[in-house]
Amino acid sequence: MVMQATPETAYLTQVRLGQLRWTAAILGPRTHGRLKPTEPPEPPQVTTICYRHFEIEVEPGTGRRRVIAWTPDSDTLKPVREAEGLWTGPVDPVAKAAAIQRLADERGAPESPAGPPPDDPEGWC
Repeated sequence: MVMQATPETAYLTQVRLGQLRWTAAILGPRTHGRLKPTEPPEPPQVTTICYRHFEIEVEPGTGRRRVIAWTPDSDTLKPVREAEGLWTGPVDPVAKAAAIQRLADERGAPESPAGPPPDDPEGWC
């Protein structure tokens, strides 16, 4: 088409070339096609779970104990000491078990709190 153009048909050739470019653009939707605008994708839903960590701290000199709590800092995610309990004396497990048994003996607690099951299953209700 361009090779056949003459000074008399130059304007006509320009119009035809413009039409061909437009047609090629419409037929090639990857680069020049008519695109419909779409909504941006929704961001994924994020669930943040923070754990609270408990630890028993022992005082080296006296053996007293207390409970401390650690939680992560929301900005740095490093553990931060959140709460401290009161210092308590050391616990002797053998003495503690003996004290619990002594209290149970003083109360006269029965062997089984529910008692033996009834002989007749119909009487359970």
